[in-house]
Amino acid sequence: MKSIAHLLPEFSQTSEMQLVSEADREEDRLHAFEQGYSAGWEDATRALQDSSAQGASQLAASISDASFTFQEAYSGVLRDIEPAISRMIALMLPDIARETLGQHLVGEIRKTFRDIPASALTISANEAQIETLKETLAANGLGAISVKSDPGLGALQAIVGTEKSEREIDFGRLIEDFQQSLASLAANAGKELKHG
Repeated sequence: MKSIAHLLPEFSQTSEMQLVSEADREEDRLHAFEQGYSAGWEDATRALQDSSAQGASQLAASISDASFTFQEAYSGVLRDIEPAISRMIALMLPDIARETLGQHLVGEIRKTFRDIPASALTISANEAQIETLKETLAANGLGAISVKSDPGLGALQAIVGTEKSEREIDFGRLIEDFQQSLASLAANAGKELKHG
């Protein structure tokens, strides 16, 4: 009798092949998963590094902008108040200097000429200051100092000294220097803004 086995499929070999191929497929899936996971991890790390670099760049730009904004505001405020301060200096300081010239001279005498008797000292000043100076000196126990008029001196100037040495007090020059310093400060603030 003839067998029909050759006509029917052989299941014993197929099932082993299917098991092997099923195991291979599982291994292939695990390998693909690991590759995908690894690629995803690398992408996430790269994205984190890129965002950190971008964040640092944005922070540096923000700090630079804030610094520029501060300099701009500082320069603007200084530029705006400089004329008002200059006017105050021009209006108030001369009066204050005139009123305090005597006290300043008393301080200068006590500091610079402390070992010299008052009778050996002379103060030269503008005619407009003579009476005020005499009153101030007398009130401070220095009435023995000779006070004389010098038409060459301005209202904010005086010279104190002896025959051998003298010291000039010039509030007018001091006020001018102060005004020039203020104008220079305002001008330099504008330059700093332009040049960073």
